[in-house]
Amino acid sequence: MEEQGEIIRLSEGPNIQTEPEPENSDSEVAALPDSGDLMPRIGYPVPDTGPFVFSAIQWPHVVVLFLISILILTAALLLALPVRDTDLWWQMGMGRYLLNEGTLILDQTAFSWTPAHGAQTVATMYCAWIAEILFFLTYQIGGLPALFAVRYLCFLLFFVAIGIFAWRRQVFWNPLVWMAALLAFLMAYSSAAYMKPEILSFVLMTFAVSLWYGLKTASGEPWMLCYLFPVLTITWANTHGGFIVGMFFLGAMGIGEMANALYSPHLAMPFRVRKHLFIALLLCIPMTIFTPYGWPYLKELVVGQLIGYEGDEKTIEAYLSIFTEVGRRMHLVEYLVFSGGLVLSLLVPELLKKNIDWAVLAVYSSLTLLYCTYLRTCYFGGIVFVLTFLYLLTKRDSWAWARTRRGHAILASLVCAYCLFLSGRAIKDRVDNPGIASWIGFGTSYYSVVEETDYVEKYLTSLFPGIREGDPSSFGRIGNDYVSGGYLLWRLYPKVKVMIDPRHFPFHSWFKEYRAWELGFDVPGFLKKYPCDVWLINHRHRATINWYNRSPDYKLAFFGASAVIYVKKDMVLPENAPKYGEGLGKIRSVHRALEVLNFATNHQRWEGAFKVLEGMRKNFDSENDLKLVEAAENFLEGIFAYFQRDYSKSAKLLQAAKNSRIIWSDNLLSQSYIHFARKQWAAQQDAEALKSAQAALAIAPNDLISLFNVGVIEWYLSTQAGTAVTGNNAAWRTHLGMFEKLASSNTDLSLNLVYMVQKILNGSYQQRPPLLHPQEPSPLLDKKVDEIRQKLKVSE
Repeated sequence: MEEQGEIIRLSEGPNIQTEPEPENSDSEVAALPDSGDLMPRIGYPVPDTGPFVFSAIQWPHVVVLFLISILILTAALLLALPVRDTDLWWQMGMGRYLLNEGTLILDQTAFSWTPAHGAQTVATMYCAWIAEILFFLTYQIGGLPALFAVRYLCFLLFFVAIGIFAWRRQVFWNPLVWMAALLAFLMAYSSAAYMKPEILSFVLMTFAVSLWYGLKTASGEPWMLCYLFPVLTITWANTHGGFIVGMFFLGAMGIGEMANALYSPHLAMPFRVRKHLFIALLLCIPMTIFTPYGWPYLKELVVGQLIGYEGDEKTIEAYLSIFTEVGRRMHLVEYLVFSGGLVLSLLVPELLKKNIDWAVLAVYSSLTLLYCTYLRTCYFGGIVFVLTFLYLLTKRDSWAWARTRRGHAILASLVCAYCLFLSGRAIKDRVDNPGIASWIGFGTSYYSVVEETDYVEKYLTSLFPGIREGDPSSFGRIGNDYVSGGYLLWRLYPKVKVMIDPRHFPFHSWFKEYRAWELGFDVPGFLKKYPCDVWLINHRHRATINWYNRSPDYKLAFFGASAVIYVKKDMVLPENAPKYGEGLGKIRSVHRALEVLNFATNHQRWEGAFKVLEGMRKNFDSENDLKLVEAAENFLEGIFAYFQRDYSKSAKLLQAAKNSRIIWSDNLLSQSYIHFARKQWAAQQDAEALKSAQAALAIAPNDLISLFNVGVIEWYLSTQAGTAVTGNNAAWRTHLGMFEKLASSNTDLSLNLVYMVQKILNGSYQQRPPLLHPQEPSPLLDKKVDEIRQKLKVSE
């Protein structure tokens, strides 16, 4: 009779709804001691959580199926992503290390030749061994396709959780459910779709929130399910540091449910469920220390993430808020406003009726605040939004949105229109702006230095002669940028160690020095402290690459679609070693193609430049991409027209490239105009020559050649017309005066030119003046261009 006694005590509490006690209740209760798991017991509080029953009018199933189709199509396209960053590679490298070494604690110093904090020092405790081993084994079984399948599976579980909850609450056929699901997906996928432990945190958080709302809406007493929370916690703590957010969620939920028991008992969970829930939540606390690192790991997570050590993470995009330019570009602020409006439209009427569910308020507000704070945690907010919205939608006393047939039709139309808008815009954004190193499809992005690593591995003995086969204490060391280090670690360890990799946290002590090197500041000082013979640098670090290109100590050995490789000048490479990667003609990101084309032309690697352009012509056909391809064609063909001394054509094409504001060369365009003006001047086309000279001056206002040419042409034309202007405000006098001023500090300039200008200024010069021009390109370049064109045609 203990169960009955508990029921009697509960029924004596305030504000408890009871039913009339039937006859022989004692015997009935005694006969059904476990019936509470199946139906409400006599005198047991019945929370008002039943689904809202709409009028006899039903939502058309075809509308919901249409919305589900939009959701599936949108998810299928947006999740068709290559390996966008390189975290996956070092995560798998860690998993391989753990299995090979038979340990669960990483030696953070094992992978780099630069200073790195050890495994259990400040901000270096990284516990994700479950995810790392899972990713590694998945890759071993099925390669990248298997990992991409895991990504789709994770989001499928998210949609299934939504569908099951909606089905159980009898709102599956409500269009609002699937509009909220689409919105939540868009809120989450930008940060959750990376192939790294975050995606498993996405799944675990979905499970945690679904479990909580499942307990809140259960018709019986599924108290045993509460003990899934400690199991979830210990699993999550060993999978990803995002479990700290899970603990934040559990804490907000526990406090909220406690407040419900005190202030909103009619909305509180049944006593028995609530009791076991609190016990389970308390058990979650010690579960967080059951990791290879123990309690210090929890401490480091809190200190490192909430307080921070050096502030280095602020240079990483993932730690920015949604209110930055990055977040606004991803529409995350808009999603916040609309999702918040949906939740408040159902929550406010409840609050006005004094139906305050403190747990819902605590969880939704706290996780929404987190959504706003860091781009990398947005997916938590999307999960909480959609399940909270579904929970509120199924309450009897919630605003019903539409009660008539006409209201249903209007609402369904608006929902379909909004979903089409969201889906269409998201897909268009992915097509038009896939990212500088990404595209719609699979494979590896151009942050993964695949072809460049192939080169290093193939010519390992030439690049690192100190490596001794079978001697693990001998290794090569490669200088590299932060992003490239992840793939290098995965492919080259233990034969070659990296300078830095995207783990970031082991390198706090010198990360600011690295950032200065990455931006091209004080590269010599950095090399003095961290000397290296081989450097691999992603194309996006233009300033640093330009320094190595100008350096007398380094030479360009190889460049591919992802990065460039510089080596010491005295290093001897095999004669048959390629100068560029074959992947240049297969670049799938038009922005990366432009970046590589820019590098190839700036460093006069014309064969590689042609390879990139030919690939762009074949690989891109969308309207937006074709504009970029046209700009690239104008740019490169303009350069080759310049080499062939066709200055009229080069000026036209290079000016078109400049007008595109995509890719251009002011230096070559200015020189094209100068040479063209000289030819026009020689052909007595004086007015046209003045226009070309003025175009060159507009590009470089302080260029001595352009100042001279414009000044003397203006002077000569005014004297020929018989209207020579001799005042101080004459345009030609201004230009020649500036030339004379700048020429006084230029020791390389011929004194005869200075004397000529002085004679023009004092009126003693009467002849038709010559024009200045820079040195013309060598005829050998014209021949070289033809050879490259022929070679590429033959190879095709």
